[in-house]
Amino acid sequence: MSQNELASEFEQKIKDARKQKRRALLALGEAVFTTIPHEELQQRCPKEFLAAIAAVEAEKSERARIERLKRGEVERVRASKEMVNGGCATSLFCPICGWEILPGEKYCSRCGADAAELFGGTAQCPRCSMAVEASMKFCPHCGQDLAGA
Repeated sequence: MSQNELASEFEQKIKDARKQKRRALLALGEAVFTTIPHEELQQRCPKEFLAAIAAVEAEKSERARIERLKRGEVERVRASKEMVNGGCATSLFCPICGWEILPGEKYCSRCGADAAELFGGTAQCPRCSMAVEASMKFCPHCGQDLAGA
């Protein structure tokens, strides 16, 4: 592994750790916010703290909106690929991060999720490498006999 690859990997680990820390702090703040009655919070907490809570709630709402948009985009791309391929999807999409998992890939290249665990019933056509249901007897793309493969 080259130094650039190692540096990139460490940078990603640092980003992931920061995200995890932020999520933990948000969860802690949410726990405090939901445990203490709102009226008591207003009396005991400085206005800056209440403004920060409001900002966190707004950020949470915005993140949820972005995730909904991402899911919609993934579905749109999936549908367009299926139309291009005559109704036969040649790849899968990771349900965890939405990244495309190409035929033959055993893991999601973005989040590392195990494709076999995610799509338990999927296999790959030995002739055209199309992602197919494990229960299929013939590849819908090239006609390969999958039962004898």
